[in-house]
Amino acid sequence: MKRWLIPLVLGLLLVAPAAGSATLSEGWAHVQEALENGDAGALNDTGRELLTVAGDLGVKRLTPYARALLSWGETNSGPVAETAVRLAERFDPRSPEVAFHHARVRWSHGSYLRGIRDYARGWFLLLGDWSARREILLSLAPWWLLALAGALAVGVVWQTARFLPELFHDGWELGRLLFSRSNAVVFAAVLVLLPIFAGLGPVWLLGWLFALSWSYLDVGGRITAAVVWLLVLALIPLNAVWIGRALRPAGAPAQAVAMLLEDRADPSVLQELADLGEVLGSSESYRLVAGALFRLHGDDLSARVEFQKAALSDENDPRPLIFLGNVALDDGNPSGAIQFYRQALQRDPRNAMAYYNLSRAYDRTYRFEEADQMRRKAEVLSDGRPITSGQHEGSTRVLDPVLGWSDLKRMRAEVGPQTWKSAGLGPAALDPAELAVQPIPMAFFFTGLFGIVLALARRRWMWTSTACARCGKVFCPQCKTATESDAYCSQCISVFLKRDAVAIEQQAIKVEQIRRREAWENLGRRVAALVMPGSGEVLLGRWKSGMLSAFFTALFVLGAALWLPAFVAALEPEISTIPVQIVFFGVAALLWLRSVMVSWKRR
Repeated sequence: MKRWLIPLVLGLLLVAPAAGSATLSEGWAHVQEALENGDAGALNDTGRELLTVAGDLGVKRLTPYARALLSWGETNSGPVAETAVRLAERFDPRSPEVAFHHARVRWSHGSYLRGIRDYARGWFLLLGDWSARREILLSLAPWWLLALAGALAVGVVWQTARFLPELFHDGWELGRLLFSRSNAVVFAAVLVLLPIFAGLGPVWLLGWLFALSWSYLDVGGRITAAVVWLLVLALIPLNAVWIGRALRPAGAPAQAVAMLLEDRADPSVLQELADLGEVLGSSESYRLVAGALFRLHGDDLSARVEFQKAALSDENDPRPLIFLGNVALDDGNPSGAIQFYRQALQRDPRNAMAYYNLSRAYDRTYRFEEADQMRRKAEVLSDGRPITSGQHEGSTRVLDPVLGWSDLKRMRAEVGPQTWKSAGLGPAALDPAELAVQPIPMAFFFTGLFGIVLALARRRWMWTSTACARCGKVFCPQCKTATESDAYCSQCISVFLKRDAVAIEQQAIKVEQIRRREAWENLGRRVAALVMPGSGEVLLGRWKSGMLSAFFTALFVLGAALWLPAFVAALEPEISTIPVQIVFFGVAALLWLRSVMVSWKRR
């Protein structure tokens, strides 16, 4: 055995559990007894006693106890219920449930401004809680992915519809060159509807038509179409990744780290973490986190065991020894604490916290001169920064090392990915092969590859038809006889550019045709904008603004109709989502109105 282990073991033998020390469970038992007796005064006194115990342990949030008191206060009435609600707020000052309760009560009593303030404070506290914030962030994925899918559907569907005449015309011209004129229409229909004739279904048809339309886009449109194509391919894998994360709740190690950072007590998480000892016990970080959580809940005996194992597993980390010294000092054993702090300084001679805690131990043994020396060293090593930063302010306990998310990452690395997953802490496994054969990404992947090849081939060896800028008639170099303008068809060139060669009656007939066509196009675009926000802008060729309008409108509609009632309300039963739903629907209505106005004004 190494020399440094001998004083460590001796120090452990010197430390004995404190007799008769109050615990959270004992204090809570007294609170429950006062509730059963219906004694408001006793409830207030026992609640104060429990808060005193929590303060001695460095606990700032008694979240499960606060929830229990709030639930009891809401289902009962009278002075005891009022006292229970007040104690719930004191047990957990950062409880969103209490804030939402006050908002509901004050709103019902006509105190609207204070109700709104408490409601906003409840949302702020909800988003500030780690567990709730994690669940909310996970719930954002399906909400945003559904909105993105809606926007992509708008872009793909109307982009395809916009160029269907050009697609059919080029198919007809190609069929006319390869076969007889009578078979050209059949060839064009087969070419456009090829996935249906091949028995592949509507998803393949949509991807096929979308890929064929790329040849008619300019450079900016092709870039946007490529981005849309990639996003469609990513929708299913992204959703699968979300499912893999969401189906596994946050594990006890992550919840324990969050509790330590928030100074929050929760016996159920402590029990879950202790149950993982057989699987994760080889990790020093696990022992540190478990020991710190035991210490936070007042179980110094279990904490001492965990810190001892951590100290024996890593001879370079001074933190387990500092924790052991703190436990010894709190148990009234300053001599044992001094030994632990000195051993910690052997591992890390520049540890300011060890020097500071050592000064506290010297004070307990009346060695004031040595205590002052240790405090001065601690101040020098901390470069003037307050050593107590981040610790429990006002606590009579010595300073504990701060454990954070880096310790959780270290824990994962120490036990290995397989052990971590076997403990039920990793995300659900994803099957790449299963993701690859999903109908939407597979259909768009193969049709998109064909669209890229076809666009390159047509650019080099084949013509591309276009629509007349005046009458909308589709023409191509194979059927247009006039060459004066690439934007007008032959008839419009004769009518509008060679007016002297065309009779007035024919010009009037053509103008009337153009007016009727524009009226039908405007009507169709406006109806599309009414039914699907952003559609009118896509039909006008304004891809980016149209898809953004569709995305944000769908985002706020889905947020109000699905996300808030399905996820947020389930996460926090005390919350009333109606105010936020009204805001979301209002924003969606404004976005829809803007889309309609843009499509209505444009002729």
